[in-house]
Amino acid sequence: MGRKSVTRSLPPLAEACPETLGALPATANRTERIVQQLRALAATLTRPEARVFYSVREVARHYRVSTSTISKVYARLERDGCLSRTRSSMTHLLARRRQPRFRIQGVIAVPVWIPGFLAFRDWRIFFIELEERLRQHSFVASFVHYHWNEANAPAFVDRLLAHHPDYVVWLSADPKDHANLHSLADAGVRLVVINSFPHPVFGERFRIRWEPALVTALQAWQRAGVTQLVVPQDPRWHGTITHLLPRVAQQLGLPCRIPPVTTEHLAGYLQRLARPPQSGVVFDDDLWHATLCRDAPGAMARLVQRARVLVMRLVNLRSADCGSVRVDQLHLDWRAIAQRVADDVSNERAFLRREPHVFHADFRPNVPLRALAEHFDRE
Repeated sequence: MGRKSVTRSLPPLAEACPETLGALPATANRTERIVQQLRALAATLTRPEARVFYSVREVARHYRVSTSTISKVYARLERDGCLSRTRSSMTHLLARRRQPRFRIQGVIAVPVWIPGFLAFRDWRIFFIELEERLRQHSFVASFVHYHWNEANAPAFVDRLLAHHPDYVVWLSADPKDHANLHSLADAGVRLVVINSFPHPVFGERFRIRWEPALVTALQAWQRAGVTQLVVPQDPRWHGTITHLLPRVAQQLGLPCRIPPVTTEHLAGYLQRLARPPQSGVVFDDDLWHATLCRDAPGAMARLVQRARVLVMRLVNLRSADCGSVRVDQLHLDWRAIAQRVADDVSNERAFLRREPHVFHADFRPNVPLRALAEHFDRE
Protein backbone atom coordinates (compact mmCIF):
# COMPACT_ATOMS: atom_id res chain seq x y z
CA MET A 1 0.00 0.00 0.00
CA GLY A 2 1.51 3.34 -1.05
CA ARG A 3 2.07 6.23 1.32
CA LYS A 4 -0.43 9.03 1.45
CA SER A 5 0.71 12.30 -0.09
CA VAL A 6 1.70 14.93 2.45
CA THR A 7 0.39 18.47 2.09
CA ARG A 8 2.90 21.07 3.22
CA SER A 9 2.25 24.75 3.75
CA LEU A 10 5.91 25.64 3.26
CA PRO A 11 7.31 27.28 0.12
CA PRO A 12 9.44 25.14 -2.22
CA LEU A 13 12.81 24.42 -0.67
CA ALA A 14 14.75 25.92 -3.59
CA GLU A 15 12.81 29.17 -3.08
CA ALA A 16 13.01 29.22 0.72
CA CYS A 17 16.72 28.30 0.81
CA PRO A 18 18.39 29.18 -2.49
CA GLU A 19 21.86 28.61 -1.04
CA THR A 20 23.59 25.32 -1.81
CA LEU A 21 27.00 23.87 -0.99
CA GLY A 22 28.41 24.00 -4.49
CA ALA A 23 30.77 26.95 -3.78
CA LEU A 24 32.19 25.49 -0.60
CA PRO A 25 35.77 24.19 -0.62
CA ALA A 26 36.20 20.49 -0.04
CA THR A 27 37.77 21.12 3.38
CA ALA A 28 34.74 23.04 4.69
CA ASN A 29 32.46 21.51 7.31
CA ARG A 30 29.51 20.87 5.03
CA THR A 31 27.29 19.36 7.74
CA GLU A 32 27.75 22.37 10.02
CA ARG A 33 26.88 24.75 7.17
CA ILE A 34 23.65 22.82 6.47
CA VAL A 35 22.76 22.95 10.18
CA GLN A 36 23.23 26.74 10.23
CA GLN A 37 21.16 27.28 7.09
CA LEU A 38 18.29 25.02 8.16
CA ARG A 39 18.25 26.47 11.69
CA ALA A 40 17.88 29.96 10.20
CA LEU A 41 15.22 28.68 7.81
CA ALA A 42 13.29 27.03 10.64
CA ALA A 43 13.31 30.30 12.63
CA THR A 44 11.89 32.11 9.60
CA LEU A 45 9.15 29.58 8.93
CA THR A 46 8.04 28.96 12.52
CA ARG A 47 4.39 29.82 13.21
CA PRO A 48 2.10 29.56 16.28
CA GLU A 49 1.06 26.09 15.07
CA ALA A 50 3.25 23.11 14.12
CA ARG A 51 3.88 22.53 10.38
CA VAL A 52 5.14 19.62 8.30
CA PHE A 53 8.81 20.25 7.42
CA TYR A 54 10.79 19.23 4.34
CA SER A 55 11.56 15.53 4.09
CA VAL A 56 15.06 14.13 4.52
CA ARG A 57 15.17 13.01 0.87
CA GLU A 58 14.08 16.41 -0.41
CA VAL A 59 16.75 18.23 1.61
CA ALA A 60 19.40 15.68 0.60
CA ARG A 61 18.61 16.28 -3.09
CA HIS A 62 18.74 20.03 -2.59
CA TYR A 63 22.19 19.96 -1.01
CA ARG A 64 23.37 16.97 -3.08
CA VAL A 65 24.45 15.03 -0.01
CA SER A 66 23.47 11.63 1.37
CA THR A 67 20.29 11.09 3.37
CA SER A 68 22.43 9.91 6.31
CA THR A 69 24.05 13.36 6.42
CA ILE A 70 20.66 15.08 6.54
CA SER A 71 19.47 12.62 9.20
CA LYS A 72 22.36 13.76 11.39
CA VAL A 73 21.45 17.39 10.67
CA TYR A 74 17.82 16.77 11.64
CA ALA A 75 18.96 15.05 14.86
CA ARG A 76 20.90 18.21 15.76
CA LEU A 77 17.92 20.42 15.02
CA GLU A 78 15.65 18.16 17.07
CA ARG A 79 17.97 18.48 20.07
CA ASP A 80 17.90 22.26 19.58
CA GLY A 81 14.10 22.22 19.79
CA CYS A 82 13.50 23.26 16.18
CA LEU A 83 12.11 20.01 14.76
CA SER A 84 10.19 16.98 15.91
CA ARG A 85 10.71 13.67 14.10
CA THR A 86 8.37 10.72 14.13
CA ARG A 87 9.94 7.40 13.28
CA SER A 88 8.99 6.15 9.77
CA SER A 89 6.87 9.26 9.34
CA MET A 90 7.18 12.96 8.67
CA THR A 91 9.22 15.70 10.35
CA HIS A 92 7.43 18.64 11.96
CA LEU A 93 8.57 22.20 12.43
CA LEU A 94 7.61 22.91 16.06
CA ALA A 95 5.22 25.68 16.97
CA ARG A 96 6.59 28.93 18.27
CA ARG A 97 6.94 28.82 22.05
CA ARG A 98 6.40 31.92 24.11
CA GLN A 99 9.41 32.51 26.30
CA PRO A 100 8.70 33.87 29.79
CA ARG A 101 10.36 37.19 30.50
CA PHE A 102 11.77 35.70 33.71
CA ARG A 103 11.82 32.30 35.35
CA ILE A 104 9.25 31.83 38.11
CA GLN A 105 9.64 29.57 41.13
CA GLY A 106 5.98 28.54 41.23
CA VAL A 107 2.32 29.55 41.20
CA ILE A 108 0.53 30.21 44.49
CA ALA A 109 -3.27 30.23 44.46
CA VAL A 110 -4.70 32.60 47.07
CA PRO A 111 -8.42 32.19 47.91
CA VAL A 112 -9.96 35.55 48.82
CA TRP A 113 -13.32 35.79 50.59
CA ILE A 114 -14.98 38.72 48.81
CA PRO A 115 -17.03 40.15 51.75
CA GLY A 116 -13.92 40.17 53.93
CA PHE A 117 -11.77 41.75 51.21
CA LEU A 118 -14.31 44.54 50.72
CA ALA A 119 -14.98 45.18 54.41
CA PHE A 120 -11.61 44.61 56.10
CA ARG A 121 -8.86 47.05 55.23
CA ASP A 122 -6.45 44.84 57.17
CA TRP A 123 -7.09 42.02 54.71
CA ARG A 124 -6.48 44.30 51.76
CA ILE A 125 -3.14 45.29 53.28
CA PHE A 126 -2.31 41.59 53.79
CA PHE A 127 -3.15 40.49 50.25
CA ILE A 128 -1.40 43.43 48.58
CA GLU A 129 1.76 42.87 50.63
CA LEU A 130 1.61 39.10 50.09
CA GLU A 131 1.51 39.51 46.30
CA GLU A 132 4.40 41.98 46.35
CA ARG A 133 6.56 39.85 48.63
CA LEU A 134 5.93 36.68 46.63
CA ARG A 135 6.85 38.55 43.44
CA GLN A 136 10.18 39.49 45.03
CA HIS A 137 10.78 35.75 45.54
CA SER A 138 9.81 35.04 41.88
CA PHE A 139 6.47 33.44 42.78
CA VAL A 140 3.20 34.32 41.06
CA ALA A 141 0.18 34.94 43.31
CA SER A 142 -3.04 33.93 41.56
CA PHE A 143 -6.07 35.28 43.45
CA VAL A 144 -9.29 33.23 43.45
CA HIS A 145 -12.28 35.16 44.78
CA TYR A 146 -15.29 33.46 46.36
CA HIS A 147 -18.58 34.23 48.15
CA TRP A 148 -19.98 32.92 51.43
CA ASN A 149 -20.33 29.10 51.26
CA GLU A 150 -18.80 28.71 47.81
CA ALA A 151 -15.51 27.49 49.32
CA ASN A 152 -17.29 24.44 50.79
CA ALA A 153 -18.42 23.16 47.37
CA PRO A 154 -16.34 20.53 45.50
CA ALA A 155 -16.43 22.78 42.42
CA PHE A 156 -14.23 25.27 44.27
CA VAL A 157 -11.39 22.75 44.25
CA ASP A 158 -11.66 22.60 40.45
CA ARG A 159 -11.50 26.40 40.28
CA LEU A 160 -8.32 26.42 42.34
CA LEU A 161 -6.70 23.58 40.40
CA ALA A 162 -7.47 25.35 37.11
CA HIS A 163 -4.75 27.84 38.12
CA HIS A 164 -2.22 24.95 38.19
CA PRO A 165 -0.92 25.97 41.62
CA ASP A 166 2.11 24.58 43.36
CA TYR A 167 0.84 25.99 46.68
CA VAL A 168 -2.38 27.38 48.14
CA VAL A 169 -2.10 30.15 50.76
CA TRP A 170 -5.50 30.44 52.48
CA LEU A 171 -6.20 33.16 55.02
CA SER A 172 -8.79 32.11 57.63
CA ALA A 173 -9.91 28.90 55.94
CA ASP A 174 -13.13 27.84 57.66
CA PRO A 175 -13.19 24.44 59.41
CA LYS A 176 -16.10 23.61 57.08
CA ASP A 177 -13.58 23.70 54.21
CA HIS A 178 -11.95 20.54 55.62
CA ALA A 179 -12.96 18.24 52.72
CA ASN A 180 -11.76 20.66 50.05
CA LEU A 181 -8.43 21.15 51.81
CA HIS A 182 -7.90 17.38 51.77
CA SER A 183 -8.85 17.26 48.07
CA LEU A 184 -6.23 19.91 47.26
CA ALA A 185 -3.59 17.97 49.18
CA ASP A 186 -4.59 14.77 47.34
CA ALA A 187 -3.99 16.64 44.07
CA GLY A 188 -0.39 17.33 45.12
CA VAL A 189 -0.88 20.97 46.14
CA ARG A 190 1.02 22.11 49.22
CA LEU A 191 -1.26 23.90 51.71
CA VAL A 192 -0.46 26.98 53.77
CA VAL A 193 -3.47 27.79 55.97
CA ILE A 194 -3.39 30.85 58.25
CA ASN A 195 -5.78 29.87 61.03
CA SER A 196 -7.52 32.19 63.48
CA PHE A 197 -9.87 29.54 64.91
CA PRO A 198 -9.25 27.85 68.28
CA HIS A 199 -9.07 24.32 66.87
CA PRO A 200 -6.59 23.03 64.26
CA VAL A 201 -7.39 23.22 60.55
CA PHE A 202 -5.91 20.81 58.00
CA GLY A 203 -2.90 22.37 56.28
CA GLU A 204 -2.38 24.90 59.06
CA ARG A 205 1.12 26.42 58.91
CA PHE A 206 0.40 29.68 60.75
CA ARG A 207 -1.93 30.52 63.62
CA ILE A 208 -3.25 33.84 64.93
CA ARG A 209 -3.61 33.96 68.72
CA TRP A 210 -5.92 36.57 70.24
CA GLU A 211 -6.52 35.27 73.78
CA PRO A 212 -3.60 36.79 75.76
CA ALA A 213 -4.27 40.23 74.29
CA LEU A 214 -8.00 39.90 74.96
CA VAL A 215 -7.40 38.94 78.61
CA THR A 216 -5.06 41.93 79.02
CA ALA A 217 -7.67 44.26 77.51
CA LEU A 218 -10.55 43.08 79.69
CA GLN A 219 -8.45 43.17 82.85
CA ALA A 220 -7.56 46.80 82.02
CA TRP A 221 -11.25 47.54 81.57
CA GLN A 222 -12.07 46.01 84.95
CA ARG A 223 -9.48 48.22 86.65
CA ALA A 224 -11.05 51.22 84.86
CA GLY A 225 -14.51 50.38 86.24
CA VAL A 226 -16.12 48.43 83.39
CA THR A 227 -18.62 45.97 84.90
CA GLN A 228 -20.16 44.29 81.85
CA LEU A 229 -19.47 43.59 78.19
CA VAL A 230 -21.74 44.44 75.29
CA VAL A 231 -21.00 42.47 72.11
CA PRO A 232 -22.87 43.71 69.01
CA GLN A 233 -23.34 40.82 66.63
CA ASP A 234 -25.33 39.99 63.54
CA PRO A 235 -26.59 36.40 64.02
CA ARG A 236 -25.75 35.59 60.39
CA TRP A 237 -22.02 35.94 60.99
CA HIS A 238 -19.44 34.90 63.54
CA GLY A 239 -16.79 37.28 64.78
CA THR A 240 -13.03 37.02 65.06
CA ILE A 241 -13.05 36.08 68.76
CA THR A 242 -16.61 34.76 69.14
CA HIS A 243 -15.18 31.50 70.46
CA LEU A 244 -13.10 33.30 73.11
CA LEU A 245 -15.28 36.07 74.51
CA PRO A 246 -17.80 34.06 76.61
CA ARG A 247 -15.11 31.92 78.22
CA VAL A 248 -12.71 34.78 78.97
CA ALA A 249 -15.54 37.00 80.25
CA GLN A 250 -16.74 34.21 82.54
CA GLN A 251 -13.22 33.65 83.90
CA LEU A 252 -12.95 37.35 84.73
CA GLY A 253 -16.47 37.59 86.16
CA LEU A 254 -17.74 39.99 83.51
CA PRO A 255 -21.35 39.55 82.33
CA CYS A 256 -21.55 39.41 78.55
CA ARG A 257 -24.64 40.80 76.75
CA ILE A 258 -25.40 40.41 73.03
CA PRO A 259 -28.07 43.00 72.06
CA PRO A 260 -30.52 41.81 69.41
CA VAL A 261 -30.31 43.30 65.93
CA THR A 262 -33.62 45.09 65.25
CA THR A 263 -35.12 47.05 62.38
CA GLU A 264 -34.72 50.36 64.23
CA HIS A 265 -32.55 53.14 62.91
CA LEU A 266 -28.87 52.32 63.34
CA ALA A 267 -28.22 55.51 65.30
CA GLY A 268 -30.72 54.35 67.95
CA TYR A 269 -29.18 50.89 67.99
CA LEU A 270 -25.70 52.31 68.58
CA GLN A 271 -26.99 54.66 71.29
CA ARG A 272 -28.41 51.72 73.26
CA LEU A 273 -25.06 49.92 73.24
CA ALA A 274 -23.58 52.37 75.77
CA ARG A 275 -26.20 51.55 78.43
CA PRO A 276 -25.52 51.20 81.31
CA PRO A 277 -22.60 53.66 81.54
CA GLN A 278 -20.23 51.02 82.98
CA SER A 279 -20.48 48.95 79.80
CA GLY A 280 -17.55 48.12 77.58
CA VAL A 281 -18.42 47.52 73.91
CA VAL A 282 -16.47 44.79 72.08
CA PHE A 283 -16.83 44.86 68.30
CA ASP A 284 -16.04 41.22 67.69
CA ASP A 285 -18.23 40.78 64.60
CA ASP A 286 -16.05 42.39 61.95
CA LEU A 287 -18.65 42.53 59.17
CA TRP A 288 -21.29 44.05 61.44
CA HIS A 289 -18.77 46.63 62.68
CA ALA A 290 -17.85 47.51 59.09
CA THR A 291 -21.54 47.88 58.22
CA LEU A 292 -22.17 50.20 61.17
CA CYS A 293 -19.15 52.35 60.28
CA ARG A 294 -20.34 52.60 56.70
CA ASP A 295 -24.03 53.30 57.35
CA ALA A 296 -23.89 55.31 60.61
CA PRO A 297 -20.43 56.91 60.92
CA GLY A 298 -21.57 59.81 63.08
CA ALA A 299 -23.39 57.58 65.56
CA MET A 300 -20.37 55.27 65.73
CA ALA A 301 -18.08 58.19 66.62
CA ARG A 302 -20.52 59.32 69.33
CA LEU A 303 -20.61 55.80 70.78
CA VAL A 304 -16.83 55.85 71.17
CA GLN A 305 -17.15 59.15 73.08
CA ARG A 306 -19.64 57.67 75.58
CA ALA A 307 -18.27 54.16 76.20
CA ARG A 308 -15.07 52.13 76.29
CA VAL A 309 -14.83 50.44 72.87
CA LEU A 310 -12.55 47.58 71.75
CA VAL A 311 -12.03 47.02 68.02
CA MET A 312 -10.23 44.24 66.15
CA ARG A 313 -9.38 46.04 62.93
CA LEU A 314 -8.79 49.36 61.26
CA VAL A 315 -12.07 51.26 61.14
CA ASN A 316 -13.91 52.25 57.98
CA LEU A 317 -14.47 55.86 59.03
CA ARG A 318 -13.38 59.15 57.54
CA SER A 319 -10.95 61.14 59.65
CA ALA A 320 -13.48 63.98 59.70
CA ASP A 321 -15.94 61.73 61.57
CA CYS A 322 -13.46 60.74 64.28
CA GLY A 323 -12.80 63.94 66.18
CA SER A 324 -10.37 63.49 69.07
CA VAL A 325 -11.89 60.32 70.56
CA ARG A 326 -9.89 57.20 71.37
CA VAL A 327 -10.55 53.45 71.26
CA ASP A 328 -8.82 50.31 72.45
CA GLN A 329 -7.49 47.89 69.85
CA LEU A 330 -6.40 44.29 69.57
CA HIS A 331 -3.65 44.83 67.03
CA LEU A 332 -2.00 42.64 64.41
CA ASP A 333 0.65 43.81 61.95
CA TRP A 334 -0.89 42.35 58.78
CA ARG A 335 1.90 43.63 56.57
CA ALA A 336 4.50 41.81 58.67
CA ILE A 337 2.32 38.69 58.65
CA ALA A 338 2.19 38.72 54.85
CA GLN A 339 5.95 39.15 54.63
CA ARG A 340 6.61 36.25 57.02
CA VAL A 341 4.20 33.95 55.18
CA ALA A 342 5.76 34.75 51.78
CA ASP A 343 9.31 34.32 53.11
CA ASP A 344 8.55 31.01 54.83
CA VAL A 345 6.84 29.58 51.75
CA SER A 346 9.65 30.64 49.41
CA ASN A 347 12.41 29.11 51.55
CA GLU A 348 10.35 26.02 52.54
CA ARG A 349 10.58 26.87 56.25
CA ALA A 350 6.78 26.73 56.52
CA PHE A 351 6.90 23.00 55.74
CA LEU A 352 9.82 22.09 57.99
CA ARG A 353 8.22 23.05 61.31
CA ARG A 354 6.35 20.48 63.36
CA GLU A 355 4.02 23.12 64.82
CA PRO A 356 2.44 26.20 63.19
CA HIS A 357 4.16 29.53 63.61
CA VAL A 358 2.05 31.74 65.91
CA PHE A 359 1.31 35.43 65.35
CA HIS A 360 0.31 37.10 68.64
CA ALA A 361 -2.10 40.02 68.77
CA ASP A 362 -1.25 42.78 71.23
CA PHE A 363 -3.46 45.12 73.24
CA ARG A 364 -3.16 48.82 72.44
CA PRO A 365 -5.20 51.08 74.76
CA ASN A 366 -6.40 54.60 74.01
CA VAL A 367 -5.49 54.66 70.32
CA PRO A 368 -6.72 57.82 68.54
CA LEU A 369 -9.65 56.77 66.38
CA ARG A 370 -8.29 59.02 63.67
CA ALA A 371 -5.09 56.91 63.54
CA LEU A 372 -7.15 53.79 62.74
CA ALA A 373 -9.13 55.65 60.09
CA GLU A 374 -6.48 57.80 58.38
CA HIS A 375 -5.65 55.25 55.66
CA PHE A 376 -9.34 55.01 54.78
CA ASP A 377 -9.21 58.59 53.47
CA ARG A 378 -6.60 57.56 50.90
CA GLU A 379 -8.46 54.50 49.56
